[in-house]
Amino acid sequence: MAVPKRKTSKSKRDKRRTHKKAAAPNPSSCPECGEYRIVHRGAGTQRIEMEIMNLLPGARVIRMDLDSTAGKRGHQEILERFARREVNVLLGTQMVAKGHHFPDVTLVGVVAADRGLGFPDFRSAERTFRLLSQASGRTGRGGKGGRVIIQTYVPEHYLFEHLIDHDFEGFAAKELDIRYELRYPPKGKLTLFTVSSPSRENAVKGAGKVAAALENASSGCDVLGPVPALIERLRRKYRVQILVRGDITPSLNRKLVKGAQAAVSKLPRTDVQWDVDPLSIV
Repeated sequence: MAVPKRKTSKSKRDKRRTHKKAAAPNPSSCPECGEYRIVHRGAGTQRIEMEIMNLLPGARVIRMDLDSTAGKRGHQEILERFARREVNVLLGTQMVAKGHHFPDVTLVGVVAADRGLGFPDFRSAERTFRLLSQASGRTGRGGKGGRVIIQTYVPEHYLFEHLIDHDFEGFAAKELDIRYELRYPPKGKLTLFTVSSPSRENAVKGAGKVAAALENASSGCDVLGPVPALIERLRRKYRVQILVRGDITPSLNRKLVKGAQAAVSKLPRTDVQWDVDPLSIV
């Protein structure tokens, strides 16, 4: 008897095709000019775990990341084992930095602490300072004191100068000076426009039209972009962003939105979205 072939739904077939189209080999040099060699830096938690076990042969290491915390109680079980001292090194991503109280922890190490500074967002220094302050607070909570070791490729960044002294007020003053000079909040306001389309050509073309319309309607505000979004392709659509910065009133925002909508109205399958006072511009 012939066995009928199992049917594959259209959505699954499309997903497979999309995955194949999205895959590409890692380039060894700059794809634009070919002059610069690309060096891949960084290490995942598994690699760091291996390095710790090589350096400290007697260490009992446990990882807490997305892979090791699967299941309803995965996260809690790891913390309970660490609290019972079944392991003496807790290794993890940002989830280990917040809210945990272990009085006997005397050392915290942060690998690639400056990674967050590379995000194209004016709040990146603020978020990095907050995360490193939280991570530093996991040590020295008992009577034994504590030590924090931070690895960075940019030790000259003003963030670390204030972090060493636990100087939040000094960091905030420096950060505010920079934001006022560049008209970022709280000095100015932001509206983020995102043009998206299944066609990269339409997304880029639409973003150019939107940027021109915003320039005409912005009344002295800064129009930054267009540039590809940090996650350039999302839900099978290419995304290009334009940021308007300055003294943006509600009436000006309405004018900007109308101009952006008109700019892409004749482009097929091309949309524009806007975010007033965005919490993130990535």
